Amino acid sequence: MGAAVLFTGLVAGISMTSILATAVSVPLLVAVILGGVWGALVLSLDRWLITLPRPGHSLGRALWRAMPRMIVRGLLAA
Repeated sequence: MGAAVLFTGLVAGISMTSILATAVSVPLLVAVILGGVWGALVLSLDRWLITLPRPGHSLGRALWRAMPRMIVRGLLAA
């Protein structure tokens, strides 16, 4: 599970760096820094979302804890 979270953050950082450097024409150093920040943000958010569900809680509590995932999924789907 850890490798999947790490790989997601890495791919997000590389993608952001590539987009900033090519499509937006940001200088490479700035693109690398912003891509690294973006990758760290995605890594942190993904790790937090993965650790949210815990067994043994009520259905209402599980739905409440799943709400951030639903919001992120809705934003990404839009």
